[in-house]
Amino acid sequence: MHKTWADVTHPDDLAVSLAHYDALLNGDGRGYELEKRYLRADGQVLNVRIGSQLVRKSNGQPDYFIAIVEDISQRILAEKQRQQSLETLRRFIDNLPGIAYITDHETRVLVANRRFQEMLGVPPASLIGRLTADIFPGESGQKYMADDLRIMASGHAEMIEEALGDRVYETIKFPILHDAGPPELGGITMDITARKQAEMLLEMQARRATALLALPEQSAVMAEADFMRYVLDLAEESDRQRDRFHALRECGRRHDRAGGLVDPNAGRVLPCRFR
Repeated sequence: MHKTWADVTHPDDLAVSLAHYDALLNGDGRGYELEKRYLRADGQVLNVRIGSQLVRKSNGQPDYFIAIVEDISQRILAEKQRQQSLETLRRFIDNLPGIAYITDHETRVLVANRRFQEMLGVPPASLIGRLTADIFPGESGQKYMADDLRIMASGHAEMIEEALGDRVYETIKFPILHDAGPPELGGITMDITARKQAEMLLEMQARRATALLALPEQSAVMAEADFMRYVLDLAEESDRQRDRFHALRECGRRHDRAGGLVDPNAGRVLPCRFR
């Protein structure tokens, strides 16, 4: 059975195709190009690119169409596979247990995962195209930027421990090398504040235990007045360590309640210092 091009055009593409066709018949231009889908006899979709031109008679009336049809199915398939790969990579990056990002050779952010929102209170989209020193103003931002530039120049990965406010982060930064063009920088950052709190608590307990175990020996070799001052100094040092530990823990709680340490409106690091 004879079919027209309209009969084999995908229903979702028919309106656009007819609009171009009618425009040519009505004298709007001499030709057009578009990508569309045809339906094969077996029901499979064929992606094509069409270039069509209307030839008119000497009196200006339509005579016939010249059409060139190119099969672009492989290109469309490759584009879909590439998009699927990008979506898979995006899901992977967003579900990493820490902040993940890529910057260009000038430290402008190219990719930022959703953990920026959860850990720093900053929407990832707002970071794209911004320099590290602009995201983290002041001396901290300048240091981060210098670290990034040094690592890209060295070609070697580094593990860096960084404090932001009074949260502590551990970052592995690594150059992403290209066959042509300057390198980029990749980074994965983990919030290790809880680990640092645990280490501080263990250190505080170990010092206290060592000091207490040494008291009998000290009392035997020190005068009573000197020994009492020694005990008072130990108690004061223990109080200072305890206060420092509680301050770090309270800062972490304020950080969690605030939803991050960076004020996205003012572009500044929220203060939380006790050192």
